[in-house]
Amino acid sequence: MPESVLVIGCGPGGMFFCHALETKRRALAGNPEQLAALPNVTVMERAGSPGGVWRSARNHDNNNNNPDSELAEEKKESDGAATESNHGTQMYEALWTNGPKEGIEFFDYTYDEHFGRQLPVYMPRQPILEYMIARVVKNCPDFFDRYVQFLTAVQNVIWT
Repeated sequence: MPESVLVIGCGPGGMFFCHALETKRRALAGNPEQLAALPNVTVMERAGSPGGVWRSARNHDNNNNNPDSELAEEKKESDGAATESNHGTQMYEALWTNGPKEGIEFFDYTYDEHFGRQLPVYMPRQPILEYMIARVVKNCPDFFDRYVQFLTAVQNVIWT
């Protein structure tokens, strides 16, 4: 029986852990014994979308509505589930990286493959978030359905 693992948060760390696991699953596709030894992983994310602090509380029509909070309110109304607060830890809309893009490019999903054009040395928040998300869904289009429970707040954790 494989171990069960709970990952709290679908920021870069949560996404990339599941991406590494999914990559390992694909590599072991012909070996059911080794596949069975991989853990069952569930990510619980309190927001309605991935990205953690890389998300922005604003959508792009500048009316300061948080689409994640709207989704959370809809879910709360329908089933009483936990919702995301408007006061989450998020980066500001106009943030740019403070390190050169070459330091955060993935070996298995290049900037050329994703953007297909020249890029500035320092990147804005939104394209980096889109790049991270595109990497994890590239070989697993149902990645988020498979691994993540959105709009799920973790209130307490007990090690068993």
